[in-house]
Amino acid sequence: MLNLEFAGMGLFEYDGEWIHPEKTEKTFELIYVLDGEVYIKENDRYITANKKDLIILSPGIAHKGFKKSESNTSFYWIHFYADKLDLQMPYHKEYFNGSYLFRELNHLSNLSDEKCPKYILDAYVSYIIARLIVEQNQHQSAQKITDEIYEWVRVNVDARLTVNKVANHFGFNSEYISKITKKAFGVPLKGIINMFLINKANDLLLNTNLFVSEIGEALGFASSTAFVNYYKYHQNITPTQYRNMYSKTHMNKK
Repeated sequence: MLNLEFAGMGLFEYDGEWIHPEKTEKTFELIYVLDGEVYIKENDRYITANKKDLIILSPGIAHKGFKKSESNTSFYWIHFYADKLDLQMPYHKEYFNGSYLFRELNHLSNLSDEKCPKYILDAYVSYIIARLIVEQNQHQSAQKITDEIYEWVRVNVDARLTVNKVANHFGFNSEYISKITKKAFGVPLKGIINMFLINKANDLLLNTNLFVSEIGEALGFASSTAFVNYYKYHQNITPTQYRNMYSKTHMNKK
């Protein structure tokens, strides 16, 4: 259960060169960048935060700027107390979509206690942190899933393996599974399947004496021609040309 207490906040704006001074706070400090770039170092971690990025710094640990911001630096800062945070610290979230929350909180924090009791400010901070924890857990869960998908495709790849088959195996639809693999690895699932299939073909071409037709059959292609056409499309050479490129070898008995 989150147990957070709001301690204060404000809006920092500076036009010109600026660098964050060295500080050690008693509270957690949250920075939400509105404009410019903020360069912060805590322990051995260097963070460059751009517009809409969010940083959380730890209490009792010195932090400081490691580079000057050139101009028009603007960010909200929030100080708060917490027993602990289930976040990887120092925390850096790229593009936090919730800038309105900081404007609302900044407004409320300047009202009297009668118009805005402190528990409301605590609740705002708790909500922001809770969102960050949920997003971090979702990211870690997604990473675990994509790692499993990657390894399963590597082990089971052949010409019959399709995006739909992988999606069905993991209980996802094909559009979603391609989206998460592209986000994790930079290429969609179809590209990962092709990569492993070509790798497997290359291994058989260079490390066995199988005929090209036999390799195509071992990889699940309907015919030798289908394998050659597939390979040439992805590699711009035929399987035989690839094998002949690396035909020289050195052998010894001692």
